[in-house]
Amino acid sequence: MKLNKNEKRILNCFKEILVPSFIKLENIEGPDLMLCHEELLNQIYNLEKGYNIETEKDSWNEDKNFIFDGRYERILLNIFSNSNDTKSKYYCLLSLLVLQILQAHI
Repeated sequence: MKLNKNEKRILNCFKEILVPSFIKLENIEGPDLMLCHEELLNQIYNLEKGYNIETEKDSWNEDKNFIFDGRYERILLNIFSNSNDTKSKYYCLLSLLVLQILQAHI
């Protein structure tokens, strides 16, 4: 399935966003948020090149692809719901939209 104009716009916004400090510093149970950010970028590039989205292995072929683990989505939703910072909310919303796009193209 080909990316539509809106999907391309969302993916480009994510590629250009500055990584918020909480992503670099967040110390929570669950996946490393910086690794999740990098994996989202890798999967965006794969999708744009026409490669299959890999849900079983991450881009480093080390583990199950953690961005498709429900825990990552719940972490983003939790941060979005509980943060007062507009940049953090925007980052989480954009990440969730990217996840939806990737899942739609599996």
